[in-house]
Formats: sequence, structure tokens, C-alpha cells
Amino acid sequence: MLDQNNMADIYFYQEDPDDDSENTFSDGYGGSNPDAGLTPVAKMEKYASSDNIFNRQMVARTVLETLRQVTDVVEDTQSVFMILARLGQDVEPVVRAELMEQVPHIAMYCQEVP
Repeated sequence: MLDQNNMADIYFYQEDPDDDSENTFSDGYGGSNPDAGLTPVAKMEKYASSDNIFNRQMVARTVLETLRQVTDVVEDTQSVFMILARLGQDVEPVVRAELMEQVPHIAMYCQEVP
């Protein structure tokens, strides 16, 4: 048989509708992205100029993606190729190697674009 006191305890475990536990992490984190307002070329320039090798390597890895985003703007396309040329002269071999892996894909994309 159920005791009336036990039934009252069940209501205690109901979910509080005012509890925003889903947003707890994001509120405490302050999660604003510092790159959110940057254009693809500005973001690429920022990380290509970084002292961090891994940032420059990531730029080399994402050249094609950035090129696809800015193909319609001639100045941005030229900026991407200028950054690409600078990465080709990077002092770190891993950055140059990453760039060389992307060159065939970039060349194919350039042939496809009217």
C-alpha cells in the first residue's frame, strides 16, 4: 500500500521549469568567438601571420575552402593567392608540405571556375 507521505515526495522530484541547466555552461563560459566578425580573408591573414606553426599549417590546409568562399570577389581571391605564396616560403617544412598537398586540389578548382 502507498503511504501518503511517499506520494508527496514524488512531487518534490519534478523538474523546475525555471531551471536553465542547458545554458549553464555557455553562460559561465562567456563563449564569444573572437573570429566571428572577421571575413574569411581576414581570418586567413590573421592565422597565416601567427607565430604558431599549427595555425599556419591549418591555413595551408584550408586554402581551398577559403578560395571557394571568396571566388566572386577578385581582390579577395588575389589576397588568398598572396597568402598562399607567403606560405610557400614559410620557414617550417610542415607548413610548406601541407600546402603542397593542397596544390593539386587548388589547381583543379581554378580550372573549374569560369
